[in-house]
Amino acid sequence: MPLSHGPGPPRPSAPMLGASRCPPKSPLVDFYSWTLLFRWLLGWGMRPIARPLPEPVDTDTPRARVNIVVPARNEEANLKNLLPRLSNQTYPCTVTVVDDHSTDKTAEVARANGAIVLESKDLPIGWTGKNWACWQGANQNPYGLLVFLDADTLPSKTLIARLASQVEMANGLISVQPFHRMFKWSERFAATFNLLGAMGARLGRKASLAFGPVLATKSSDYFAVGGHKLVSNSIIEDVELGRAYEAAGLDVKTFAGRNQVEFRMYPEGIGQMFEGFTKNLAPALLSSNWLWSLGVIFWFSGVMVASWELPYALAKWALTGVAPTTSVLVAAVILYVGYAIQICVMLKPLGNFGISAAFMPLGVITFIVVFGWSVICAAKGD
Repeated sequence: MPLSHGPGPPRPSAPMLGASRCPPKSPLVDFYSWTLLFRWLLGWGMRPIARPLPEPVDTDTPRARVNIVVPARNEEANLKNLLPRLSNQTYPCTVTVVDDHSTDKTAEVARANGAIVLESKDLPIGWTGKNWACWQGANQNPYGLLVFLDADTLPSKTLIARLASQVEMANGLISVQPFHRMFKWSERFAATFNLLGAMGARLGRKASLAFGPVLATKSSDYFAVGGHKLVSNSIIEDVELGRAYEAAGLDVKTFAGRNQVEFRMYPEGIGQMFEGFTKNLAPALLSSNWLWSLGVIFWFSGVMVASWELPYALAKWALTGVAPTTSVLVAAVILYVGYAIQICVMLKPLGNFGISAAFMPLGVITFIVVFGWSVICAAKGD
């Protein structure tokens, strides 16, 4: 009989013939990764449609009178760029600058460039400064066509002609999102905000949200729906005004401003951008159709994953010395590059963002911080 050695640890069994250790499951073939692919494809379906503002259409009808309203508070520098461009338009227009208690030379610059200067009255209770200025300017010339321009916009010489042509052909509100012109790298942190804003607003699609920097309408339609008086205390007055038009059975059409009108949003850097987006980011993004908003959120969740899978894998490799499997590394690279290319394509007609999409993690972090703070401020009523 074989001798027994008593109790002890079990001996490892011999591997079965043909058996091998199963390799780690590739992220490319599991369910979660398929949802990432779906989110990427969803982004293409929900991308902003950057329709350019069409050429003006020649008609035999007399040209309608165009009154441009520019709300301005301490906009001396911006008016020096805007007003000469308005005086060089191919379509005749009257420019009214509503001076909202400026402490610089806003009024002097406006008069020197041929604009009518309307000194704003004191702000009534229940109004925001911009809405009050726009309402006063609209009532200054309540006939013909109305165009509201932000002081920091830079129009081409045919912008007013194109706007007038679109307004005369249809009843409703015409809105243009200006092309975002940037000169500093810090300004490109706005890339994520611009893209999500354009997606959330359904740029170029039916039932889109209006953009405040450039609005054009018939005076009769404006006063019929209530104008800025109806949205007097709103910080997203452009969105609410567009909804008022739709409630009245009037169309709201949005166009991309590339080659027609541009602006430089936050030239002073990240601090100014943080302050500006904090004020209206959450209300604006959450004001769209709830189903559409969920789609945008679902797509952006894919961007967040793609932004961190590759940096996380590389950082873990550097810190622990454990290299990721080839399949994991390839999947992370494909995700990162795929979403970066998608974002670059979407951003191209919206501004000169260049290759800023290659730095997705920074954009994602900035957006999460600002959006979170914007939600807190909105909840507190700040």
